[in-house]
Amino acid sequence: MSYEALPDGRSGIAAARHDAGWVASSLEWDRLDKAMDKLYHEVARGCGISDRAYWILSAIEESGGTAPLQELYTRWSYARQTVSSSVSSLVDRGLVELSYVEGSRKRKVASLTPAGRAFSERHIVPAMQAEERAFQTLSPQEQDELLRLLHRYSDAIRVELGCFTDAHDDENAEEECVEDDELTLDNSHDVTKEGGC
Repeated sequence: MSYEALPDGRSGIAAARHDAGWVASSLEWDRLDKAMDKLYHEVARGCGISDRAYWILSAIEESGGTAPLQELYTRWSYARQTVSSSVSSLVDRGLVELSYVEGSRKRKVASLTPAGRAFSERHIVPAMQAEERAFQTLSPQEQDELLRLLHRYSDAIRVELGCFTDAHDDENAEEECVEDDELTLDNSHDVTKEGGC
C-alpha cells in the first residue's frame, strides 16, 4: 500500500485509501463527527456552559428534571470524575441540586432547581426540539437504518480501539473510581454566576 502524497496534498492513510479505491472512509465519519461536536460546542458556549454541562442538563431534562448520578455516568459514557465536576459546577451556578436516593447514603440524584428549570426551558428544550425536527427530516426507515448503522459502527469501533483504551483504563482506574458521596450536598448557589444566559 502506497503512502505517497496525492495531488491535493493528502498523504498517509488518506492516500493509501485512495490508492486502494476506497470511496467512503472512517476519516469522512471523523470529519462529520468533529463538525457535530463543534456545533454542539457552539450551542453550549452560546448559553455560557461547558459542553459536558450541556449534555448533563440535557440528560436531566430528558429524565423529567431529576436523574440519578449513576444514570448520568452510564448514559453519556463519561468518567465519574467528569460528571462529578460538571455537576458540581452546575450546583455552584444554582442550576442543579443534589439529594440522596431514597434509602441510600451514597447514591445521589441531580435535580433541576427553579433557576435550572428556567435555564433548561430557555436553552436546553429548544435545542432538543431542534434535534427532533432534524431527525424527523428522515423517513422512519431512514431513522431506523441510521440508528442501526451507528450502533453497529459504535460496537465495531469499541472492539477495534479496545486494545488502546484498556491500557489507559488500567493506568487511570483509581482516578475513575470517584464515589457519588464525594460530591457535596451543599446546594447553596449564586445564580448571578449565570453570565450571558
